[in-house]
Amino acid sequence: MGISELIHVPEDFKTQFPWLVEAKFFDKLDSTQARVVQWLPKEANGAVLVIGESQTKGMGRQGRFWVSPPGGIWFTLALPIRGLTPVQLGAFSVVAALEVTNSLKEIYNLEAKIKWPNDIQYNGKKVGGILLNTITKFKQSWLLIGVGINVNNDIPGDLSDSATSIKIIRGQFQGRTRLIEAVLGHIWNSWTDFGNTGFGPYKNLVESKLSGVGKTIKILMGKKATSGTLMGLDLQGGLLLKSNAQTKTINAGEIVGIL
Repeated sequence: MGISELIHVPEDFKTQFPWLVEAKFFDKLDSTQARVVQWLPKEANGAVLVIGESQTKGMGRQGRFWVSPPGGIWFTLALPIRGLTPVQLGAFSVVAALEVTNSLKEIYNLEAKIKWPNDIQYNGKKVGGILLNTITKFKQSWLLIGVGINVNNDIPGDLSDSATSIKIIRGQFQGRTRLIEAVLGHIWNSWTDFGNTGFGPYKNLVESKLSGVGKTIKILMGKKATSGTLMGLDLQGGLLLKSNAQTKTINAGEIVGIL
């Protein structure tokens, strides 16, 4: 593969987005989540971005490996945390997923869906995902938002039944810069509002993009599995599951089946 078209993106974005205090591009790195930590400043007066053309140790949820070959979008955006609780931070995962779906609609006119809490799907296949972590450095807490989107990268054969790419969906090679730009802008705008509004204003918007609403789902919580009808989300972003005439809230878990 030749020189990545993303090589000039960090400097361009630092001009375009004044809230970016640091932005870095790597042709190949272990993980954007791991690498962004070294660039976190002592003064938390903006965000830090690390983009990779490829990752050798891409991180998914629950310690899973995220396949990250050249051609996709792999980045981590570090945002300073001020006055938000762990529950509120957890809810921002699905808000970030919403902003990715909004960006896919804006740039490619694709109607993507969200598989709670952090997968982005198109026609039932995974096209992207969000990974949230928190870290403290120089006595300042940061939210690390990892974004992975399959754009032009190849999908391994063993994943072809469950994953797809924008190139496959649209039948041709796609530019990536405008999509990264849209995702960053939407996530930052939501983040600046989120501290004041919480998840409430996003609830209906997320539910309109949520996969499996009104259907029976199976959800895995650690080693425990449960099932029921997906009713929607509560005001903290938790999943509302109806089973045996009772509705309960699931705050952490993974949907492993939609019936």
